[in-house]
Amino acid sequence: MSPILLLGQLLTTTGEICGRKKLQKIVHLLQTLKGVPFGYSFQFSFFGPYSADLKADVGALTAEGLLLEHPETTPQGNKTYRFTADPRMAQLLSDVSAPAPDGWNQLATNLNARSAEELEGISTLLFLQKMGWAGEDLKEQFGLLKPRLKDGFAKYEVELSKLAA
Repeated sequence: MSPILLLGQLLTTTGEICGRKKLQKIVHLLQTLKGVPFGYSFQFSFFGPYSADLKADVGALTAEGLLLEHPETTPQGNKTYRFTADPRMAQLLSDVSAPAPDGWNQLATNLNARSAEELEGISTLLFLQKMGWAGEDLKEQFGLLKPRLKDGFAKYEVELSKLAA
């Protein structure tokens, strides 16, 4: 299935996702943990795993009006974006007879309920594991890449193992 349709299913399933970083991490985790065939390649960036192709697809969906991107200001004064699917997205999914999310909709909802920072930690940890890091080396590498998150390493490890189960 097309990544565009999968993104539509994701936004239809979750109702909304608040933040570009959060959207990136949810897609990364769904693709890596559950094999959802988005087909994006992720590179490591300042905020963890990042896909330029995902960003481009979100931009294309926004330009077509199928995905709505609402700019907001957080209480801390930071700018963020709230993503929702336009009703035409649900119609498009119906028109092409897109199958319902197969076993990943519950995980998507679970991930969306978490903070962007927690998803950044979990997603970064998973990315490093897939690169072959393990044990104390994994912990050290995580701390080097994410010094502001390193105190949460054990928590992210536990959460990742629960999500992977």
